[in-house]
Amino acid sequence: LNSQESEVRDAGTFGADPSIFSPDNDGYQDNLIFSYSLQEAGYVGNVRIYNDKGQEVRHLIKSELLGREGKWVWNGLSELGAELPVGAYVAVLEAFGLSGEVKNYRAICVLAAKLN
Repeated sequence: LNSQESEVRDAGTFGADPSIFSPDNDGYQDNLIFSYSLQEAGYVGNVRIYNDKGQEVRHLIKSELLGREGKWVWNGLSELGAELPVGAYVAVLEAFGLSGEVKNYRAICVLAAKLN
């Protein structure tokens, strides 16, 4: 076993598009789309969204069976359905494998609003 064979590369990805969105119902970038890609299907995933203080504001996906790739939409609302303030947010995808491994991915996004 050489050193290259012992290194495990995780080709999984998790991203937010658009990275800056404004959920003001004007029809332009009102929703954020999180997309993921994993090396294999069969993981169970959670997606939690945190504000810039590290506080969880939304548990978007709860113990969902994940395929090799997929997408979720976030409307910028909190867990209780309230509008969240303008600012930076971090979404974390936790993927749990059948053999107990855990993979964590992060995506940064900005919730914006129009200036009057």
